[in-house]
Amino acid sequence: MISVLTKNLFIYSRQEVWFYNGEKINAANNTLYYLSSVLPQGKLKHIKEVQTTIINLQEDANTLFKNLMPNYRNEIRRAEKKRALFNAIDRPDNNFLRYYIKSYYEFAKTKELDPNLNFARLSTFSKNGVLRITLVSLLEEIVTLHAYLVDHNERAVLLYSHHNISFKNNTERGFVNKFHHWMDLLYFKENEIKKYDMGGIDFENTPGIAEFKKSFGGVQIKSYNFQITSGLYNFLKK
Repeated sequence: MISVLTKNLFIYSRQEVWFYNGEKINAANNTLYYLSSVLPQGKLKHIKEVQTTIINLQEDANTLFKNLMPNYRNEIRRAEKKRALFNAIDRPDNNFLRYYIKSYYEFAKTKELDPNLNFARLSTFSKNGVLRITLVSLLEEIVTLHAYLVDHNERAVLLYSHHNISFKNNTERGFVNKFHHWMDLLYFKENEIKKYDMGGIDFENTPGIAEFKKSFGGVQIKSYNFQITSGLYNFLKK
């Protein structure tokens, strides 16, 4: 489980809890739960059932590779022949976070997405040692970037995935992205993380992305997002 205070003022505190499984949680005015395996007792707000795909990283690498779609395996080999370069950044510093957020905002504009990225939040995750950003480059140009929350030795969940809009070769970007996910699997496996979480799948609203994520293998599970509030937060929200 991950529990991080993302705001801690004298009269107000907010925290995020990821992968909750019934553990004791210190109270905050506003606690946001993500990918919880259970629903606790009490007054819960904004309960949302979500589906995600979990890949067991305790399987050997050959088995993980065989679980991929055959054409994905071929594209990963193409990226390897092109000498795609994978890199992982543990506890990214503020300068890199600013670059990352700027790159994501530029990508989001092209897709008409709400970026919803907060520098202070990502910086807090990084300072708490739970944020990792991975990237893949071709000929020294960054092509794709992935951001993860990591529960030590247990689970890595994909928070955000985007590409560098300055990289214009869509064919190469396509096989680099598959290579990137594959290298993420190997990276977290080598770091003794047990589970790789695709960060949610939604066949109703984003069927293409959902099919892409399922193509890497794993099992589909049900989780919950919800909110618990108390004290001053409830008073101000009345």
